[in-house]
Amino acid sequence: MKVPEIISSANENNWVHVFLVVNPIAASVSRLIKETYKLKESNILTISLRDIDLSIMEFNTMHITDSIRNKILFKFFKRQPITKKILKKIGEDKKFILYTSWAFKESSQLPSVGNLVTSNNCMGHIYIEEGQATYRPSKPFSPDKSKRHNALNAENLKDMYRNDADAFIGILPDAFPEAPKEKLYILNMKNNISQLNKVEQEYYANCVRKNKTPKK
Repeated sequence: MKVPEIISSANENNWVHVFLVVNPIAASVSRLIKETYKLKESNILTISLRDIDLSIMEFNTMHITDSIRNKILFKFFKRQPITKKILKKIGEDKKFILYTSWAFKESSQLPSVGNLVTSNNCMGHIYIEEGQATYRPSKPFSPDKSKRHNALNAENLKDMYRNDADAFIGILPDAFPEAPKEKLYILNMKNNISQLNKVEQEYYANCVRKNKTPKK
């Protein structure tokens, strides 16, 4: 099995695997990555964005919620409260790699992927499948690009992925159509279909148990 070099390095050096989860599909793919590449549960930090249920990735979790305070700090003082909170959670002395669906800009709901990736302890980053947006053409952009198209949702965004990513991980071969082929990794569906079904069943069962409505 072909393993992204950055993940091998993280496993060998006990770096933290930080997952930014924006929807249930990203949660399921994160779980498949954990199983496929044998990530240690003690080295995983899973961050829920937009109140996504993390029942299937409950390995040191953190929930980011929208708040008036975040809106004020971001809008009027140009602060990045969510990015700062995540870096504090990871720890000043811990190296990590970041898994994200796309290169978010800071908002009252989302962290700045750019600032997380360029922080001193970030050793690299990986884009993971999140659903339909993953199959839409989007050429990776240079981090030096002065102006990016701005949108809060991936469906409306043109500049989704930085071109300095270490890998792109999807479920189907046509994921990330404009990603460099040498950086594209497709999870083995023959081995993972049953695991994916199990993960989804766990998610819905946990939602029922917690009396929550499953998010699509």
